[in-house]
Amino acid sequence: MKHSKGFIITVSISIFLLIFLPIIFVISNSKIAFNFYIFSVAFSFIFTLIFGIKNIIKSRQFFKENDTENLTKMWLSLKLFNVPVFILNFIFCVIVISMGFIFFPLNIILTITNSVYVFMCVILTGIVGCFAIKQNKKAGKKIHSACYVFQFIPFWDVICTLIIKGKDLL
Repeated sequence: MKHSKGFIITVSISIFLLIFLPIIFVISNSKIAFNFYIFSVAFSFIFTLIFGIKNIIKSRQFFKENDTENLTKMWLSLKLFNVPVFILNFIFCVIVISMGFIFFPLNIILTITNSVYVFMCVILTGIVGCFAIKQNKKAGKKIHSACYVFQFIPFWDVICTLIIKGKDLL
């Protein structure tokens, strides 16, 4: 969907930078690679926040216009896109944590940075999800109130989205 394209592209680039730049830094052990990693972290957080807020504003506009179809499409595209992001981040964090004390201060920083980044993505897409759930409730669909909370919990947000969308298919 064109409204969420900027967010999806930014998150794709950011996850790539947040996962593969530390590997280059460890291999090269140069200050240039470290500085580029710091720049990439700042780039990732700032641009993801900008596009996430843009999506929230657009979803609020869809909500006010009672445009259930576009709001639901936007919600699904954002939430389903999170699946590969969650998987990549989980694999990366497991690998980094399993390195143990080899790169102790670095692996703690990398794990925290990636976890905070993914949680920020969940919050930004969760707000869009809340608008979509409320709009679907207004349209007459029976959706449990716990789905609002699930929109802000990693993995459960995607499961709740699939369950709600699965009800439409039945």
